[in-house]
Amino acid sequence: MKKVCSLILFAVVLSVQLGAQKSMSIGGYFSPSFTSRLTSSSDELSWLNTDMNNISRAGFGYSAGVFGEKKFSEKLSVRAGLGYLSIGENLDSLTSLGIDLYKSNYTFIELPVVAFYSFGSNKYVHPFVSFGYVLNYYINNRITYSYAGSNRNETLIVKNDFNGINHAVRISFGYDFVLDKKWNLRTECFANSFVSSLTNQGITRRPIAFGVSLSLRKSK
Repeated sequence: MKKVCSLILFAVVLSVQLGAQKSMSIGGYFSPSFTSRLTSSSDELSWLNTDMNNISRAGFGYSAGVFGEKKFSEKLSVRAGLGYLSIGENLDSLTSLGIDLYKSNYTFIELPVVAFYSFGSNKYVHPFVSFGYVLNYYINNRITYSYAGSNRNETLIVKNDFNGINHAVRISFGYDFVLDKKWNLRTECFANSFVSSLTNQGITRRPIAFGVSLSLRKSK
């Protein structure tokens, strides 16, 4: 709980610092994604890679949150935000265990810090590229499953033995649309990849997500 409060306090302080600057804007974002994971293991557990690749399937996820953005020039801006991240994963080939459905949704608090670089001469549409860092704090895993022959889904929330703090990088490209003097709509395609593992017990898991993001921001 103390770690969660520290992360939220960090995001609030960073937003306040951005807010004290000129050319600052605030807004919100929603980012649906197609998520997967990269699993590797030590030599002693190399058999697990094959087993996981045979039964694990990518799932859908999303992130949503708020942000403050500071504009340093006509082309360069930096965004700091606070959001909620859900990463989906499906497991197949469990019928031999009497399970028809098994889905996992890993949830995190995310703190993204992203730099955007715009180019082009059009006043109303600005193509851009971005690169950033995301700090993720693991919350829990929401598992949905059903037994063979049952029409009812069961839900189980577990903590897992995952690292509390995880690190990721984010890259994207898209367009920034000027709606009027105060409002902008940003659309982008992005890739978000963990660079630290969720677990370190002989098995490394680094989720990766590909998706689209919509954000609406208002200037002061």
